[in-house]
Amino acid sequence: MQREFAVVIIGVLTLLAASASAYGIMTLNTQIQANPDQTKMPDYSAQLDLLSSQIDSIKNQLGMLSYLQNNVTDIHTKLIDLDNLKGNITNIQQQLINLEGKNQGQQIASFTPSLTFVLDKSSYLPGNTIQITAIGAIPQNLIVIELLDSSQFVIMHQQAYADSAGKATYNMQLATALLPGNYVLKLTSGQQVSSQPIQILSSGTSQSTTPTSNSILTVQTDKSVYLTGEEIQVAGKAQPNTTVSSVMKSPTGVTYNSVTTADAGGLYNLFYSPLHPYETGQWSITVSNLTTTTTVYITIQQN
Repeated sequence: MQREFAVVIIGVLTLLAASASAYGIMTLNTQIQANPDQTKMPDYSAQLDLLSSQIDSIKNQLGMLSYLQNNVTDIHTKLIDLDNLKGNITNIQQQLINLEGKNQGQQIASFTPSLTFVLDKSSYLPGNTIQITAIGAIPQNLIVIELLDSSQFVIMHQQAYADSAGKATYNMQLATALLPGNYVLKLTSGQQVSSQPIQILSSGTSQSTTPTSNSILTVQTDKSVYLTGEEIQVAGKAQPNTTVSSVMKSPTGVTYNSVTTADAGGLYNLFYSPLHPYETGQWSITVSNLTTTTTVYITIQQN
């Protein structure tokens, strides 16, 4: 751009010099005509033609300069528009990032399981050990275990830790001086709370520690409402070292089967890990052990 301005300035100076020369030539020619006897001057017509050509060239360059100036103004305007567009895109990207973070937070909250636990039996003698199997706790977090009397007063307070899957197994030793009566065993994991009633028997009361085939089969799921694609866990108590089978049935009649064996304490765990997303609606889970059958119901919702 500076080079083109320099060319224009040089051209203008040339034009001024040529004009002065032309003026001198015309004045001299007039004097010659007034004095015919003087010596005849050379012919400068060729130089005048050249000067005229240079003037035309300078006019063309001035027109080109105006065109370039208009282009520079247009480019500057477009750069401003591009800068504004860049700012808008940055704002949209930030909004998308914030929206994605909120969506992920909602999904994490939706997949948080509810706390539940299974006991080896429902009644104990003073000094007995309560075998607790907890599921659905906050992974690798503290679980507070409390024994409350009928007045909701805390009699015992102990702690356990959940593993990376939110599961924990804990043996709670009862005090030998514990009075007979009805109690509540309460588990707390973060904001989640689960409780079950238990009975403390008199030390003179006979108690069978080995379940019989007529024992009541207990069935619990890790939560009551699931999202499609979530793993479903069923736990409970059955006769020790016996087969426990279950059938999970969809609202349209599709069934899934699962089989396991209760351990020496009678505890069992069954899992339904979907290879395909489950149907939405109410499902039934029927668990069988020997001659006893129990059915529970769950709800599956869309993600």
